[in-house]
Amino acid sequence: MIDSDLKDKYIQAIKEVEGFRKEWCDAHGAPMPRRIDCLDLIMKKEFALQILDGTKKIEIRDASNHYCRRLYDSNITRFIDLHQNDDEIMDECGPYGYLDELMQVDRIHFHNYSNSWFLDVKVLHTDYLYMNKDVKDQLNTLGIHDVDDAIDEFEKKGIKPEERPVFFQFVLDEIIDTNLK
Repeated sequence: MIDSDLKDKYIQAIKEVEGFRKEWCDAHGAPMPRRIDCLDLIMKKEFALQILDGTKKIEIRDASNHYCRRLYDSNITRFIDLHQNDDEIMDECGPYGYLDELMQVDRIHFHNYSNSWFLDVKVLHTDYLYMNKDVKDQLNTLGIHDVDDAIDEFEKKGIKPEERPVFFQFVLDEIIDTNLK
């Protein structure tokens, strides 16, 4: 789905971050985030077909309590809660720190409510999606333009970045299996 040269660079950057995270976790007695083998998500067929034809390269879900409960690692949440008063650890935690509650998803099983169709897709990376120009530029580098219009609209309306919604994003990789034609 993503150009192979860019995909290789993206994977290398992810591995570097994971290496730093593992070193930090080992040094501080923190757990490494668990992974989710397969995330089951309901989707409209039109979006599944966009994944199949290569026009939809990321899946976005609201960072609601429902998805936080499914995607956050409770072991890390407990570790953070236990170290709330340790400034060094708290300064280094968070979405761009060494310790992140967000679990990586290996694949997604998309389907409709009636399970009349399915689409299984590998996930390259799971991350937060902040609706700002920097994120738009990063995604555009990967050839992903799924949220360009939404970010442009926020910019046009002058909505401050901290007032914009936050989402979970799944950068989609290759299709594993489907019964869609």
